[in-house]
Amino acid sequence: MKKPGITSKGLKTVEEVPFTDTRSIISEQELMRQLDEKKGYTLYLGVFTKEEVFKILERSHLWHELTLKGFSNPLLDINTDDPHRHTLRVYFDTMDKAHLLVEIVLSDRIFKPRIRHLPSFDYSTYNMLVIEWLVLQNPLSQFGPGRPQLPDQQYPGLGIARLVSDMLVKVATHLKKDGILNFPQYYHNAVIYSEIFKFYDPYMHGTLMALKASLSKYSLAQASFAVSLGCVKNLRDGDYFTWRTEELILPLSPNLQQYFASREYENIIRNTMKEYSFDIDAALYQYRTTHPHRLPYA
Repeated sequence: MKKPGITSKGLKTVEEVPFTDTRSIISEQELMRQLDEKKGYTLYLGVFTKEEVFKILERSHLWHELTLKGFSNPLLDINTDDPHRHTLRVYFDTMDKAHLLVEIVLSDRIFKPRIRHLPSFDYSTYNMLVIEWLVLQNPLSQFGPGRPQLPDQQYPGLGIARLVSDMLVKVATHLKKDGILNFPQYYHNAVIYSEIFKFYDPYMHGTLMALKASLSKYSLAQASFAVSLGCVKNLRDGDYFTWRTEELILPLSPNLQQYFASREYENIIRNTMKEYSFDIDAALYQYRTTHPHRLPYA
């Protein structure tokens, strides 16, 4: 079963919505009152004051976990200058780049599926909380044999990804979102997210499952670098795999949950997995990791 030769990402399936439009959450009169009280301060995600965000982080046990890891003085910074993208950062001791622990950039978007993979499904338009950027890092830690560096990673992780995911689910539920959406830039991002997220495109999710099964004999770092360098081959047809950034979704509304739980969706995943048996081309991987200036995209 072959996937259509179009990626849903290329069809512009998302439409930005400014966070300032919060009429579905609170009344315009109440919003203006809150803004007056804060002397023009823009509410985070159109709803939360900075004090409320602090409480959310506290109730999500994020502060407690950071304290256990030795960061006894976490500092919260919120930037709402861009009406479409709100940024939350957590530092330790000092608010500068060298002390950054957490950076989350969120946006509010309308997801309009253009390719309808399941003929019998009753599609809709979905209001999504989008993870534009997520960094969870420990600047005081170092990479080593037990903690290999992943593509585009500057410092080892904090080990709090699940805590942050749970927190975002609570926030998205409070905002009455249909789901949480992100576009994983790298293979390892998709693998980590796939514990609770699935690709909207069942063919892409089946391909991800085939990659995970085939490359499980390698470390996640090795597999992710090999994928990003174009060194992973489908042994069934000899083609090299190219990573595509597509919609990865954690469904919250009943309609979206039904989509991912449907027999049609699962059947496409199973059939797609049968088409692939991947492995790393060791010679090509060795060459491209030692000759980065000769990469095809360099």
